[in-house]
Amino acid sequence: MFALSDKPALLCVFADYFGLSVLQPTLPFFIEEIDPNTDKLELWTGAILSAQFIAVIPGNLFWGYLTDRLGSRLTLQITIAGDALCFLGTAFCKDALSLLFVRACAGFFSPLVPALANIFEIVPAKDAVAAMGRFGMCVMGAYIVGSGLVGVVYESIHWSGVNFVTTAVAVLAIVPISLTALPPKIDRPPATGVLAAIKSADFMTHAATGCASGFMMNAVVSVATIVYKDIFGLSVTQVGFIFLGLPFLLMVVATVIVPNLVKHYLGMQKTITLATCVVVVAAALLSVPQIGYSSVYTFSVFIAILIMMQTAQHQPNQVRVKLISGYYTTNGSGIVTGASRIFWALGQGLAPLICLALYASVATWLPWLLISIIMLLLLLFYRVQGVSLTSDPPHLPMTLLAPTTTIGEETAVPEDRLEEGVVVVEQEGVGGVGVGEEDVCVDGPVADEGGVMGAGQYRGDIQQGEEERLEGKGGGGGVID
Repeated sequence: MFALSDKPALLCVFADYFGLSVLQPTLPFFIEEIDPNTDKLELWTGAILSAQFIAVIPGNLFWGYLTDRLGSRLTLQITIAGDALCFLGTAFCKDALSLLFVRACAGFFSPLVPALANIFEIVPAKDAVAAMGRFGMCVMGAYIVGSGLVGVVYESIHWSGVNFVTTAVAVLAIVPISLTALPPKIDRPPATGVLAAIKSADFMTHAATGCASGFMMNAVVSVATIVYKDIFGLSVTQVGFIFLGLPFLLMVVATVIVPNLVKHYLGMQKTITLATCVVVVAAALLSVPQIGYSSVYTFSVFIAILIMMQTAQHQPNQVRVKLISGYYTTNGSGIVTGASRIFWALGQGLAPLICLALYASVATWLPWLLISIIMLLLLLFYRVQGVSLTSDPPHLPMTLLAPTTTIGEETAVPEDRLEEGVVVVEQEGVGGVGVGEEDVCVDGPVADEGGVMGAGQYRGDIQQGEEERLEGKGGGGGVID
């Protein structure tokens, strides 16, 4: 067995996006290949991509629930196995309709919700943004490898061959997560506070940001592929190599620039706001054909700017959902994360169909203007909800991610977790037998996943923020704070 690490979950993320990175640049060429006389190339491309991402919505709800019930590791094993089967099915599709069905199934089996839950259970709070950087690096790495595969071998091994490769990668990803050490299973109480979390202005602005960011990501990738093919006349190999180059830049953004901006300079909200404002301007300029379509190089620069800003917007926003679930819910992190991913998937699902329909039926520049308008509306939505665009909410500090720390045979809870009316059980009983999965919250709004408990039975009470520490029976130092 491997020691606890976020690497197996990140490998599952890589495998999932690797399959997508091979699909996106090849899909319009494949549709044209199976039906050379089609006059619905853009619509079929948009419909298939939209079907995959819309199917993520019920999948996220279902897998989020199972993550809270069964644990993140088992749920991750199930979803990545489903991914592998769908990638294999993709290799055998011979018409657009069957491909639409298979890719919808692939969307349903998206492993991202249990992967995120698994990562947040393992990494320390101070490394949460950096962990999302590694998450982003896996996504970008998948696009690098997938695009490179398309550019180098697609014309040799064709559609079936590249999808056999994605199947093999997904199968291999099952192995490390299956061999990773698993804490003893603890029966979890039902989640509470989920509705309060989802109805909060914090979650609504988080969800709107995720939806807008997901829309932009898929709009940029799907429309750019068609633009490269139709307007600039590039081949599938050339498109593959362009998509190969962009992720290298994004890996620097995700692992170096964004974590440093968040940690040392701007904080999460200012980083999100800055990225959104840049997109408003850049997408508006791209919508002017004399500027955006003046050359393939100018167009590629604009595409790089948009994707970099999408990363800077989305990466800290993913951390926010953990803070929100930590503040409002007890044992509800998986459900809230699943709900969050629904809005991300909704944006991703709507983008290809809407933008490619506008591209084909109205004007080739209109999708870029739509992106600019959506991001402007996002900024206005923050104002309507009364959420600051320039400062992180004081009630959602990064310490909501922090587990308590062990000192000798006792445990210490960060002082800012000892809020009035809040009872949190989240630390290990020294001498106990394992690691637990949930915190318990009584008479207060705060609880958080990822607490560590020993085998001792815990009992105790806190009123008005006062501590009472009791040894767990058989746990040799279990503590309730």
